[in-house]
Amino acid sequence: MYLAVSGRNDIPFDEWMKMDLDYIDNWSLKLDFVIFLKTIRTMILADGH
Repeated sequence: MYLAVSGRNDIPFDEWMKMDLDYIDNWSLKLDFVIFLKTIRTMILADGH
């Protein structure tokens, strides 16, 4: 998945850049909504670092 919900501090820089470029290439409103829901889930469950 994308950086915001993938533990950005645990990802090497090259993988981070790959994820950003993948997001740009595949952007959609649906994708943003999925990321939004995963972010909310991470915040509620205190899964993030």
